Amino acid sequence: MYRVDLKDLNGEVYIIDTPEGREIACNPHVVGRQLEIRSSATAEFAVRAMKYLADFETPFLVLNILRAGPGYMISHAMEDFVEKSYQVYIRTKYVQSSYRDHVERNLKIVFEDLSNVPAKCGVNLLVPDTFATGASAEVAIKRIFDVLSCRGSHVEKIFLYGFISKDSVRYLLSSLHEYDVEFTVLALEDLMELASNNYDMAIYGLDLAYYERFRRIRKLSSVIPEDVLDECLPCYAPGSDQPGDFSSRQTRLFNGQKWEWGPIFSHLLNSLAFIRSLKRISFDQPWYSHDAIFKEKEDELGRACLRYLPNSLFCIRDSLSSIDSFLRSQMTVFT
Repeated sequence: MYRVDLKDLNGEVYIIDTPEGREIACNPHVVGRQLEIRSSATAEFAVRAMKYLADFETPFLVLNILRAGPGYMISHAMEDFVEKSYQVYIRTKYVQSSYRDHVERNLKIVFEDLSNVPAKCGVNLLVPDTFATGASAEVAIKRIFDVLSCRGSHVEKIFLYGFISKDSVRYLLSSLHEYDVEFTVLALEDLMELASNNYDMAIYGLDLAYYERFRRIRKLSSVIPEDVLDECLPCYAPGSDQPGDFSSRQTRLFNGQKWEWGPIFSHLLNSLAFIRSLKRISFDQPWYSHDAIFKEKEDELGRACLRYLPNSLFCIRDSLSSIDSFLRSQMTVFT
């Protein structure tokens, strides 16, 4: 675990590095059961580290933001280490479809189960999720503060856990400043720079969304410990989105009403199109020497697409949309 000191970020910010976390971040073909195994191992390490950052005698309230949040597996890890923990669920949803586009879209709460919010006590609020803009977390956390207040309880400390951008931390620190609560950020592998579409989060590389819109090059970077970067460089395709659509990498998802199949096939096909497009705009850059890495990612994603082809039948709408997008991307000529 690494402490991050940035002048424009208040609160405690840490980077959690594990071999399993790096495998998730660098390999979009890690999905399903393999994702669950690696997420569980990383979450267990994170909870052990949290023992030095939090009072474990204070109850933990785990805010699961549906659908991606539970896939980080930290709520399960907490059960082995914390005497009292409560699970609550909120689902926020963009009014319009938002794959790789979180620019100027409205959010609303479409489901909540807050029956386990405790009364008349202080809690540590733990929020596992993918934090791109921080907008979903803001809506969900403010709702939790309202309910806690109604029940005579309060938050002593907030913990954010997952793949996290610098932009989301700045936004949440500002938007939740009125509550005067201490923040601790536990970011997996690096603290990322958000791409121009407010979605993609890379270690480093080119902003594909920016190029697609303006046909100009924009570079991305992240805050990452040198040791972690050294481990990631041999297996990371520059510019690739580390979490991807994290909910779509999971086998089963709770949507607030029922369990449903995660559209893994769609994630894999979208990732394959993304990787190929990144290679097209990166290969003539002076720093580029990544043919072998891109080929490895394409091969792994191609094999995974074949393995998860039956999954496409459970998520027909997502699958057809991804197939259409994939075919369009392959016909695109980058100039």
